[in-house]
Amino acid sequence: MDREHRAELIARYRAGVDEVDAALAGAGGILGGPMLSAYPGLDADMLPLALIIVMLGGVGSLVGAFVGSFIIGFIYTFGVALLPDLAYVILFLPMIVVIAFRPRGLFGKFAA
Repeated sequence: MDREHRAELIARYRAGVDEVDAALAGAGGILGGPMLSAYPGLDADMLPLALIIVMLGGVGSLVGAFVGSFIIGFIYTFGVALLPDLAYVILFLPMIVVIAFRPRGLFGKFAA
C-alpha cells in the first residue's frame, strides 16, 4: 500500500469518525434537551462539569470519560441532597485527588 493511498484512507476514516461524533452529539441533545430544559446560562453550568469529567477520566480516553461521568454524577447527586451548600465544591475534590496521584487521569495514556 503506497503512502498516498494510506493517507486517503486515514482522511476517510477521520471524516467518518467526525460524522459519527456529530450524530451522537445531536442524539444526546435531542434526548437530553427535554429532560434538562435548556435555559440561558446552561452552558456556564455544564462546562465545569465537563472539564471535571474529562480531567478525572483522562484526556483522550472514552472509557475514562464514561467512568468519570458516573463518578461525578454520583457525587453531584449526593452532594446536592446531603450538603447543598458545598455540592459544587465537593465536585472538585475527586479531580484534585486524581490529578495529584495520576496527572493524566484515571484512564489517560502516556504520550507517544
